[in-house]
Amino acid sequence: MKEEPETPVATVTATKIVCTDEADLPNWGNGGPNITATTAADWVSENHPSCSLQPNWQFEWAHANIADPRDTVTIGSAGAGWTPFDTVTNAHGQATINLSAADLNGDSSIWVREDPQD
Repeated sequence: MKEEPETPVATVTATKIVCTDEADLPNWGNGGPNITATTAADWVSENHPSCSLQPNWQFEWAHANIADPRDTVTIGSAGAGWTPFDTVTNAHGQATINLSAADLNGDSSIWVREDPQD
């Protein structure tokens, strides 16, 4: 009997924005807006000409119990416990991954980060 693939329970879309001046980037965190699949594209299109969506960036995710590397990893993957998305960002700056219940292993939240480039 062939096993059917598990149905995704979460779809994560990450978007890479690059601005000519870092001060132009939004500084959202706790208390910021609800983030949706179009939040980044909407923000760039709302008269932020110094910012653009970027292709060819890798994102990765980790379970909530994995340490956040913050700014200690300056280039590339955060290492053990971090799983890369299946694809890099497309022409619209977006990369998406579908996570199943088995992937999440009971987590109600996960970490998502970009792999910094040179």
